[in-house]
Amino acid sequence: MGVVKPSTTKPQKGGILTATGCEKLEQAIQQANESQKFPPSYGKIAQQAGIPVEVAIQILYRQGKSDLKAIQSLYRAFGVRLQRQDYEVIRTEEEVGRVEPPADCVLSPGYEGREGWLERLKVELESNDCVRLLTGISGVGKTTLLRQGVQEVGEGFERVIWIDGDRTRFPFPSLLRHILGEEIALKLPTQCPLEQQVHHLLSALQTTPQLIILDGVEAWLNPEQGIFQDNGLQPFLEGLLTQTECPSRVMVVSSSPLPVSLPQWELEGLDEAALTRLFYHWGIPLDDEASQESLREMMRVYDGHPLTLKILAGEIRSAPYYGNLRAYWHDYGYDYELALVETPDTMDSSPPLIRALERVLQRLGRLAPLAYELLCLGAMNPQGADLRGWQFLIGDFPLVEQEAAILSLKQRFLLEAEINDPQVRYSLHKFLRHVVGLTIPDHKQKGV
Repeated sequence: MGVVKPSTTKPQKGGILTATGCEKLEQAIQQANESQKFPPSYGKIAQQAGIPVEVAIQILYRQGKSDLKAIQSLYRAFGVRLQRQDYEVIRTEEEVGRVEPPADCVLSPGYEGREGWLERLKVELESNDCVRLLTGISGVGKTTLLRQGVQEVGEGFERVIWIDGDRTRFPFPSLLRHILGEEIALKLPTQCPLEQQVHHLLSALQTTPQLIILDGVEAWLNPEQGIFQDNGLQPFLEGLLTQTECPSRVMVVSSSPLPVSLPQWELEGLDEAALTRLFYHWGIPLDDEASQESLREMMRVYDGHPLTLKILAGEIRSAPYYGNLRAYWHDYGYDYELALVETPDTMDSSPPLIRALERVLQRLGRLAPLAYELLCLGAMNPQGADLRGWQFLIGDFPLVEQEAAILSLKQRFLLEAEINDPQVRYSLHKFLRHVVGLTIPDHKQKGV
């Protein structure tokens, strides 16, 4: 789960509130704020007491030893007296350390809990349909699921071709090059009309079993007219619908409706069991009913959307909450619920998701300004870069601050790692890049 970082300071006399002492303090805080519509955030509570917010959370949730002076300050701030029966003295030789979760995530929210979907993917690829559309809102895990599935079923094809809408502007010329070869692809457009070029592609797919993934197809749509900007793509997809007994398969991945009707199946959000496993792995234990209920509420608000819940988990496991879901939900839970009714319609199909991530970015800007600046600077490069490339963007700052900013983004799951052994590149998910663009439309950005 992580490494305990012992404190280098001299151990201080500490204690932990008793159940009655904690209840006494909570009642005092409630009474002091009874005229307010919403309970005060832990940031406001800590500010009133003059102590760090993570210390206030630790005291109120009885999470290990706290400095007695901090406890006294918290009691005093809300007009109550700390008495001996309100706390237990903890005498230890060493200060209790903070358990830091690992910066990178091993389990992918796009794969955890998807065993049934992987089985269905195998069935889909073995069906008689030459082409199939995988749909679902951005960030639900379509690409991750396919990457895992291709590893398991790709051996049945002589070639696997993956064309990404984020990295390829015109897919039809790429299909010609990948399937027919570079030399033929260069000559064919000048020698044959478009219909014959499509015919050559379809014939090649009939001859050699190939698996083609057209990912992020919404990037090839004209946003105003809803048609493909590449003239060759629609006749190619329509031609696939006429193929019978074709040994090749084409998987089309899109989060937007397409101008051609394809056999499709939709990927949905994760269930509670899968999210519980993921949250535990990410350093957020759900060891009480209140925490489990908070997770269920998050699932309800965001329909189990993996990317949003992963980024929220990254925020929960970072300072000042350090994995305390109940404390996080105390501060922001009601705010998230308002997104269901307050957010106006936008061009995205899921406004609450956008609203949630916008607020995550706003809080990042307050808590870690350099990390926020770095995220904005790197958001326009879909291909990402290695860590040196990211450091270059904030190269005017000291190295220790550069490393801290990158670590903050990684711990919050705002950067995704793409491993091409031995190189690792980091980028933002395209849905998050879209939200960054909405949040800071006037920000001057440069590519990594």
